[in-house]
Amino acid sequence: TLAATSSVGAAADYITTNRGAVGSQARTRLAEAQRRLEKATGLAGTDAQAALAEVQQADALARQAQQLAEQDVRGYGGGG
Repeated sequence: TLAATSSVGAAADYITTNRGAVGSQARTRLAEAQRRLEKATGLAGTDAQAALAEVQQADALARQAQQLAEQDVRGYGGGG
């Protein structure tokens, strides 16, 4: 859970910092990662397997969001 929380937080910080350059795909992935992390928290006490699956998805989505955001920032303003 710590890794997923860290990934989601890092992606959110990066997207917020570079909000003018980041497109909708990265934002959508981040929103889904945040939703899945919240769902995992809710499932943790009752269904550990489902919670783990949600955490893993949240981590993967957050990493995708970060990568997409970085691509957007590199391409912003005609550079790169």
